[in-house]
Amino acid sequence: MPEKGGRCRARLRMAEMMIAESGALKEYPEGQGYAPESSWSRGQGWILYGFTNAFRHTGKREYLETARRSAHCCISALSIRDWLPAVDFRAPWDGRYDSAAGMILAGGLLELGSAVRDEGPLGEYDAELFETAAKRILIACDTAFNHWDAETDGIVSGGSLRCHDDRMAGASIICGDYYLAEAVLKLKGCYLPVWRGGA
Repeated sequence: MPEKGGRCRARLRMAEMMIAESGALKEYPEGQGYAPESSWSRGQGWILYGFTNAFRHTGKREYLETARRSAHCCISALSIRDWLPAVDFRAPWDGRYDSAAGMILAGGLLELGSAVRDEGPLGEYDAELFETAAKRILIACDTAFNHWDAETDGIVSGGSLRCHDDRMAGASIICGDYYLAEAVLKLKGCYLPVWRGGA
């Protein structure tokens, strides 16, 4: 959401990390991950999902390639934890997951697979890889975290607010439910018009 002056929080966050005159990296601001240089899994999900959608709306190849690199990195990290997303991909393993990250990653991987499918043999390979990984994440998270009981507040439990905060460890985070529904709709060939630019 734009803040006063038309600036987005993301732009302000980037400004904290960069020296405006030179663009050189000044610091890594503290965030939700284990350490400034680590890899918060939900943040990786936002990168993958966001850059895929930025490519869809602009056609800029650099956005697609950023999403693709993020996807390969995330798939590598997820494959060693049975497709369940650790809170941080590059933190010492502490047994904690973030199911919301898994749902965002699954939806982003399905979207990215759709975006690259028609790009020749590499696109076909990547589309199959991304879609297979998304399905594995959804199945693993369904088994580990999902509650299909009408008496619970959310479907997807196992969320985490941030790496160093146990207050919501294991909780249902509403974006997890949203991105689960969106991923299931994508698997059924239905896309939400809000992201695809029309009804």
